[in-house]
Amino acid sequence: MESKKRVFLLVDDQPENLISLKALVLEAFPNSKVITAANGTEGLALAKEHEPDVVMLDILMPGMDGYEVCRRMKQDPALQTIPVLFVTALKNDKETRLKAIKSGGESFINKPIDDIELYVQLRSMLKIRDHYMLEKLEKQRLNELVDNRTHQLMTMKEKYQHMLDDLPALICEFNPEGTLTYVNKSYCRYFYKSEEELLGTPFDEFTQLDEKSGIGGEIMVLNPLRPMYRYIRQTRHMEENKWQEWRIRGIFDDEGAVQHLYAIGIDITQRKEGEDRLLYMSYHDHLTGLYNRRYFEEELKRLDKKRNLPLTIMMADVNGLKLINDSFGHPYGDRLLVKAAAAIVKGCRADDIVARIGGDEFAVILTHTTGEDADKLIKRIRENIEIENKDMLALSVSIGFETKKTDDQSINETFAGAENYMYRQKMYDSASIRSKTIDLIMSSLFEKSEREMAHSKRVSQLCGLIATGLGFDNEAINKIKISGLLHDIGKIGVDEKILNKAGGLNPEEWKEIKKHPEAGWRILSSVREFNDVAKCAISHHERWDGQGYPQKLSGYNIPLEARILAVADAYDAMTSERSYRAPMSKEEAINELKKNAGSQFDPEIVKAFIKIA
Repeated sequence: MESKKRVFLLVDDQPENLISLKALVLEAFPNSKVITAANGTEGLALAKEHEPDVVMLDILMPGMDGYEVCRRMKQDPALQTIPVLFVTALKNDKETRLKAIKSGGESFINKPIDDIELYVQLRSMLKIRDHYMLEKLEKQRLNELVDNRTHQLMTMKEKYQHMLDDLPALICEFNPEGTLTYVNKSYCRYFYKSEEELLGTPFDEFTQLDEKSGIGGEIMVLNPLRPMYRYIRQTRHMEENKWQEWRIRGIFDDEGAVQHLYAIGIDITQRKEGEDRLLYMSYHDHLTGLYNRRYFEEELKRLDKKRNLPLTIMMADVNGLKLINDSFGHPYGDRLLVKAAAAIVKGCRADDIVARIGGDEFAVILTHTTGEDADKLIKRIRENIEIENKDMLALSVSIGFETKKTDDQSINETFAGAENYMYRQKMYDSASIRSKTIDLIMSSLFEKSEREMAHSKRVSQLCGLIATGLGFDNEAINKIKISGLLHDIGKIGVDEKILNKAGGLNPEEWKEIKKHPEAGWRILSSVREFNDVAKCAISHHERWDGQGYPQKLSGYNIPLEARILAVADAYDAMTSERSYRAPMSKEEAINELKKNAGSQFDPEIVKAFIKIA
């Protein structure tokens, strides 16, 4: 399955949506084939022609809408195993999204689309597709095997006795009373019994769980027009629960009475376990193990009853997740989400429905819960978060809730109220946590490399001296000193071995190092008060002659603070000791600055530096 070229079918009546969605899919799965359709009718035709692995389906389309397209696909045996991922902008219309699932869709994703969520959703859809295809192939294979062997067994059992013993299927014969008269070797091995122990015992002794209902009634319905009976049954033997699929066929006399029966069984325990896992996946979030949005919405509809009032919905959002992902990578951000989930679950009651309903959003359904009860629960969650913060990067969660008190209140309005409360709380929390995260990023960088810490502090001091020499006021001097301290924050994403390498860097390592100005800009620009510092961070390796990186800025197009920082950064690099070279003297470094003034450096900044050096 892994080597197969994946095919995605995108159905949307908006051309611009198809273009952007196709780009996102190809970015996530570069070697895939993407087919597009502008309406439902065309989409169905292309689905039949290409049999794609996943169909991404818009809901609102003229003519045939997405629900009808999905229903027709699921009614078509040739298309019903293709997973459907609805792509919708109807974010707050929960009934519409439930309708999408009831029409047969496996999942949905909201517009605007998050590329990571899209990748995760498509991976899940592909796993579902692979499971369906493997099951289909296995079923076809087994059906062919069973049907072929069944016909042969009716007339040629003795001739092919050895073949029957070698088959992996469980094969046996029994009389109308249900007593075994023949078993093959696979049957013996499966039930850990010898042929002598099995012959003469009831066929159903090991083929059902707990109480035996017998198979007499099942045998009685067999006749020449309906000679075969098929059933799936759970069994328990040797302390193991197993699932088997059995086909029982009768052998009849001229009057149509059952003379003898034979049965062929296969163990489908793995298949049933796979189905259970698939069912679990359809209702659970893959990362945290919590319920997913689909289950949350179904439960919210089920619990929205007068008997459950007061019913409280609590919303929680992890603050600064994008900043964490940009700085420390998505695995660390995933750890943050798992910790947040654990803190919420620990603070809730056993019967509360806790779900992850978005990338960084959680929701909880609390029946028979007042606002006062919800406040106590939130307090417990915050205490749990403080405990989690003792051993990892600061975890911050904004929480809000809304309570439905009377039956005439809309549950959708209750959900929206909880969401609005949470977002108001997030406005207060976000700025503080982002600033704290910047401090923690720098601390983490300095822990990775003492050399980077010393370099940043020296550059900060030099920037302050140059700014003073240029006549900057105190506020501007402090700002340039902060820029000097944070200018290399983007190196948090660089491998520690590269940062602390004793010798010179090879081309690949230089390529990694040169990514840090843009990484620094992404981190710092997420915090409003660091916007100017972010511009300095991304520009401090630009050159006066335009030959720098990453933007190829030149002359006065380079921010003044970045031009100051470039001189301070270069001077400290030249005069600092490295394991692979001796440091330059002050005079040598100044001569190098003079030599490159007007090409690498702003000549006026170099003059100002020389005066205070």
